[in-house]
Amino acid sequence: MPGLTSVLRTHNRRFPLDFSTGVPGRFDLAEFFGPIPGWDTSPPCGWELMVIDPGSTLPHWWEGVRFTGSFRAPAGLANQLRAQGGVVELRVPGNGTGARESVFLAPLVERPSFTPLHFVAELTGAGALPPNNSPFTAHASFTLTEACLRWELRWPVALGLTYAGIFGPTPPRKNAQRLVADLSTPLRMFFVVGDDGTKVVYQGAATLDPETIKRLKQGKLDVVLGTAAYPAGELRGPILPLPPDSQRDSRH
Repeated sequence: MPGLTSVLRTHNRRFPLDFSTGVPGRFDLAEFFGPIPGWDTSPPCGWELMVIDPGSTLPHWWEGVRFTGSFRAPAGLANQLRAQGGVVELRVPGNGTGARESVFLAPLVERPSFTPLHFVAELTGAGALPPNNSPFTAHASFTLTEACLRWELRWPVALGLTYAGIFGPTPPRKNAQRLVADLSTPLRMFFVVGDDGTKVVYQGAATLDPETIKRLKQGKLDVVLGTAAYPAGELRGPILPLPPDSQRDSRH
């Protein structure tokens, strides 16, 4: 945008920020949220799965213009910003139709980056407590980003599911009584037909507290699927982290 100027101000010092001309495009919706000090502007956990009406979901992107740039920072600037803060000043020029110059100010906020962690659970009758001879199996995959656990659960439609949940921590040779997350009420549901029959797919998300996140990383949470024939759980399996190589593959 011609005439667009921006500077970084900190402790009576000013650093020009050259944002070039900008590149229009479609960007992830989360990029338009904050961070704003004192405001939680992050999208809710699982927002991308929330259904507006059948067959329609929230878009994952918005159209916008991205401005990028860089400058050579003097020694000690990073520590100074952490200790004293900084303000980004953006000036948008007026035009010949009477629009006046606009000035926007925003405090600089350090935002930590989080690497998503991936987990899986393979559910069988042999893993249930007590074990059983169920001919069915199920699969669940999970992605943990900060405190948000997104999940996808697949099981044969013939299973006759009555409930599904994450339980834990699990005592040795016993079913855990504490329900961590109810998987019976997904944000999205659909069917997949394959060579091994028709599968039901549930997708959803849950916000975990710090203690539960710790138990998840320790492999102390289980997924349990209950049926009328096995009310204590026909299929069960622990949630385990993917190996480091698989973690990298899951990010592509």
